[in-house]
Amino acid sequence: MPLTGDNDNRRVRWWRLSALTVLALAVVRPAPCTAQNYDEELFIQGLAERRLDSVIEHLIANPPKHFDGRRILLKALTEHYLPTRTPQQFPDIYQRMLGMYDRLVQESPERQPILASDFSQGLLFGVLTGQQRTDLFLTWGVPTPTQTRLAWDLSSRSATLLEEAAGKWTQLQITMPRSPKFNDMVNTGTWGDLQSYGSRNVPYFLAWAKLYQACLPGTDAEQAKKLAQDGLNALGSVIDGYAAQIDGFKARCHLLRGRLLLIAEPDEAAAEFNKALDFDAQAVEPEVRWQARLGFIMDYRRKGESEKVEQRTKALLAEELTVKGLIYRILIYDNQVRALRAKMAKAKNEESKQELLVESYKPYEVLMADPKIPAELRDQVEAFIFERLATGIDPAGDTSKLPPMVQLAMATQNYNLGIGHFQNRRQAEMKQALTQAIKLLEPMAASQQITAGTKARAMQMLGASQYLTNQAKHSIETMIALADQFPDRNEGEAGIRAAVAWAEGLCNHPQVVNNPEAKKAAGKLFGQALNILVEKYGSIDLAADGWYMLGAFYREREQYPQAVQAYKKLAPDHRLIVDATYEKLVCMNAIWAESHDNLLTAEILSTIRTLQEQVERAMQGRVDAQRRQQLRRYMAQSILVRIAMMIETTSDFFAIERDLRELTGNYSDVQDLAMRVTVLQIRILQKQGKWAEAKTKLLALREKQRDKFGPLAVGVIENIFADINRARIDKDESTVRKLGDIADELAREVWTWVQQRSDFATLDEAEKIAYWLLPAKASEYAGKHKEAAKHYSAIRALKSGKNNIDAVVGLMESYFQIGEQLNAEARATEKPEEKQALEKQALAQYRPASALCNQIIESESEKKSRYYWHAQARLLAMVDRTTSQKVKPSIAKNIQRLQRDDAELGGDPWKSILMQLEAKHSQR
Repeated sequence: MPLTGDNDNRRVRWWRLSALTVLALAVVRPAPCTAQNYDEELFIQGLAERRLDSVIEHLIANPPKHFDGRRILLKALTEHYLPTRTPQQFPDIYQRMLGMYDRLVQESPERQPILASDFSQGLLFGVLTGQQRTDLFLTWGVPTPTQTRLAWDLSSRSATLLEEAAGKWTQLQITMPRSPKFNDMVNTGTWGDLQSYGSRNVPYFLAWAKLYQACLPGTDAEQAKKLAQDGLNALGSVIDGYAAQIDGFKARCHLLRGRLLLIAEPDEAAAEFNKALDFDAQAVEPEVRWQARLGFIMDYRRKGESEKVEQRTKALLAEELTVKGLIYRILIYDNQVRALRAKMAKAKNEESKQELLVESYKPYEVLMADPKIPAELRDQVEAFIFERLATGIDPAGDTSKLPPMVQLAMATQNYNLGIGHFQNRRQAEMKQALTQAIKLLEPMAASQQITAGTKARAMQMLGASQYLTNQAKHSIETMIALADQFPDRNEGEAGIRAAVAWAEGLCNHPQVVNNPEAKKAAGKLFGQALNILVEKYGSIDLAADGWYMLGAFYREREQYPQAVQAYKKLAPDHRLIVDATYEKLVCMNAIWAESHDNLLTAEILSTIRTLQEQVERAMQGRVDAQRRQQLRRYMAQSILVRIAMMIETTSDFFAIERDLRELTGNYSDVQDLAMRVTVLQIRILQKQGKWAEAKTKLLALREKQRDKFGPLAVGVIENIFADINRARIDKDESTVRKLGDIADELAREVWTWVQQRSDFATLDEAEKIAYWLLPAKASEYAGKHKEAAKHYSAIRALKSGKNNIDAVVGLMESYFQIGEQLNAEARATEKPEEKQALEKQALAQYRPASALCNQIIESESEKKSRYYWHAQARLLAMVDRTTSQKVKPSIAKNIQRLQRDDAELGGDPWKSILMQLEAKHSQR
């Protein structure tokens, strides 16, 4: 909201607003309206302050039919509605007001002095006063660039309209008495109004417009003096012709005359300020008297009487208006800045100029330390002053000795310059300007010695500058830090929105997708951004989808427990709740496939029921064909999950087959359902021990549905891998070997199928690796470790396979098992030379295995995944095999340290291996 004076004389009478608001809301058809029954001031002001923009827009689109009603509507809109518009809204509304003015002048040209006076009054006092008191800062202080642009446009427009109106009034005085309409104009009071407006209002407001033009930064001294003299000439007729007017108006006229004289005839100005103060204080607005006192300070400053300036400034700071009105304190500090800048302009060398430049900002620092600034306004004041700081600074200058806010102002100049180049597609210039901004902003973003508002704005601009100069990773890190540090500020919210969007974009960038290290780094940033979003920005609209996005993030990275927890936190009435429940079910099923945990089984069954209820409710509403098909797929998938669990936990295969037939009949339109049902049918044969039949059924599909054989076989082979792992836990070695051979044969068939595909040469590396891992793992399970090592090594030779965790772990395990076999052979032989050779060969396998273990531990240390515990167990086992007795006690200490992180040591089988090693090497 814009800063305003604390004692604004145009305060709304709130007790009348409610009735007027009801009246406004009841307007459907505009009724004929006159000046007598149209309470324009309070009516439009009430609508504007209650933010009833739609009612105002209705009035603009359907103005009263009566001329006076439209004229008064324009006056009220210009004075009360236009000042409330944002910089983005202002130009459009302003042009519409100009259009209304032009139409009224065309309809009644003889009333141009009245229309121009009303319209200009709204522009000069309504708009320039409402927009951060531009009127005051232009005439008494240091206007910001924003204020300067606004004042230049409005004062120029007003001066033109008022000069035309003055000419029109002169013409009317000569021609109208001879017109047939003259008697009617006299009888209706129109001629009296014209005399009042033409003789007093038009010249009075013209004098103000000329003053604003004379005070515009950049206006040379001679031009300013001429403009001020024009204002004095206009005002002279008003003061001379209306000497008997009320004291308040006469005081304002003398204040205006004094201000114009400070520019045109400065030695005569003090007398006019004295006249403004001679009236009874009760009859004159406090602000008029205050400005007259400020006029004396400016006059003394002009004369170089610094002692009087200091005395008068101290007295003015103690005035009630200054104490209560923040805007007036800023004006006084502005005058102090202006005095120091004038002194700086006269300095003879650059060193003195730099010292005075630094000195000129101290008043603003004093202002920012003012304890009287309300806490809720401090950020606004800081932003307001901050724009003033940028005035007159060389964007490429040295800022190291300037106050932090001034450095931020210089950075902002470079930033705004860069944004301008960006919008105009000047890439080289944009990069140059933003690079300079980054140089200024980086130390500020890291500083702990600046205010929160300054630091937050610095970080926001730094992040945007980094992003536009192709420093994506740094920009996201900056925005994440901004969001994390300032969740209660607008900049923090902007930061989290940018961080989430940019991190998601980085994760999907082609150069990142095909680079495992870059993909991992981008994913980490995305996860950080999403976690901050849901934890600290739960009230913003983006956070409504935050938990779903976070769940998807964890699911993609196979962090299923975290994904489940994220999906659970989605609001029950969220638009994505059905999708979230389905995704949660998929993640829970993935966890269950590893553990077959009974508690999880019950939770999954409950989730299935919930999902099915949600799908049924959704299907009863209005959904398009695509969404309906998706919901049917969710339903079919939930039934498949339930049947798959039945296969693993019961032996009622008759009931299972019945449910499968029913599923196939009800959901035959669901894509790939038949393939998934076939996988379950093969699984039923496996559970019954009918391995040969299962393999035959699978291989038969290769001929019937060759395009679907690969995906179908993957599910079957993964099931066999899960059975092998369970057999290992049960120490059922015969089953492990038997299933390993079956998996090995099927995996080789799948890999052959992949290599025979017509698109194999152009196949995406990620898909190729997913298939290639099957024969690698199958060889490993079948005990063919050298063959497995060849597969894993070939996978890691691919660009995106180098850091594939399954390939890294698989190669490590292959090297380890080859070493174990060689060690076993060494222990079995009685020939010393052969034993030594075998041990040496085993050591040659353990070395690369150990290096890979360390790589796995480092990459998985945060997640503490099953890969992490696998690597820890193998690494300590190799230490046990290869190190001296003196080193081996450290094995127990390492395991005890690991146990402090996780008492279960990752669960079996790794817990059993590690506990055996700990028991073996503990010093008892």
